[in-house]
Amino acid sequence: MQAFKEALKCSGLPPKVLKRSLVLGKIRENWEKIVGDSLKDWAKPLELREDTLVIGVAHSYLSQSFASLSLEVLRRINRLLKNAYQIKRIQIKVCPRLYEEVYQKKKKERRSFDEKEVKKCFELLENLKDSELKKSFLNLFKVYFSR
Repeated sequence: MQAFKEALKCSGLPPKVLKRSLVLGKIRENWEKIVGDSLKDWAKPLELREDTLVIGVAHSYLSQSFASLSLEVLRRINRLLKNAYQIKRIQIKVCPRLYEEVYQKKKKERRSFDEKEVKKCFELLENLKDSELKKSFLNLFKVYFSR
């Protein structure tokens, strides 16, 4: 991040734009601390327009939920920034692309199975006496563990 800050400073950007870029970077760096683990993937700071922070949310139902938290988020951000910059408003924008990113990330997380656990499931399945139930579970496991 330090190298990025230095590159920005040498970029020749107007001072206001440079300051907003650095502030947005600091917000992004601390985003999980600001909104918490449960929201960090579902809402992201997109841009800073003067004194308004634009936050993208993954789905329209999250925009209402996030709106109710916006005053607290604003307070936390301004506390983080101290007197370096003052954000007065939060604008919420629905970003379907963000939903797709979160969905793909969660999908990959679900795919990571511990080999020992998978082996244990199939071993337990072998001990089932009901052949029809055994066959059904076998098909279910094959689909589930092949994702």
